[in-house]
Amino acid sequence: MPPSSTSLPSACKTLRELDRRARAALVQYLQDDGEYISLHREEMDGGDALPAEPAVFADAMTLYGIALWHQDPFGEGDALVLDYMIDPERSDQIPPCPAPPPATSPA
Repeated sequence: MPPSSTSLPSACKTLRELDRRARAALVQYLQDDGEYISLHREEMDGGDALPAEPAVFADAMTLYGIALWHQDPFGEGDALVLDYMIDPERSDQIPPCPAPPPATSPA
């Protein structure tokens, strides 16, 4: 079976839809458990300027990374992980490792 190819516009549309659904799930999580927002507003430098409303907070988050897993490491059925951060510049979370530099051909 040949590999499937997805056009860039189609892939971007799919990513936008995944992002929309992920942010909706984030809003629900933040509404159910306000500790995440409280922690960042109280403990992060400049946190008092962060939104307190879950929908606004989720909208302000940056999609920081996308991971594909061969198998879901958490056993929850999803092999795609969208990683969001509220303020990557001020966060004390460890960001994902940067991609290695491209290989260069020997001269």
